[in-house]
Amino acid sequence: MRFEQSKVIKKPAVPVTVHLVNGEVLKGFVFVQREGRVLDAIENREYFPLRMLEGVSLIRSNNVIRLEILTYEEFLAEEHAFPGADHEYLRSQKW
Repeated sequence: MRFEQSKVIKKPAVPVTVHLVNGEVLKGFVFVQREGRVLDAIENREYFPLRMLEGVSLIRSNNVIRLEILTYEEFLAEEHAFPGADHEYLRSQKW
């Protein structure tokens, strides 16, 4: 499926660490609405997209036992795990 560039809505991406019920730990970006919160992006949804190094995966919300939002400093320490980050948005820490 191809999307026309005009129909793609760019959303800010917040770096997170996701802990799943099976013990797996994932690092990636959760997409939020501009001026939105991470909780708004995942609550009341069966699945949410998580962009990782390997690509985008859909994560089942009820399999998440803990979700940590990284500070900008924590993000910088592990920047290799978060390609394509918008540093200006992350420095603002408006999420």
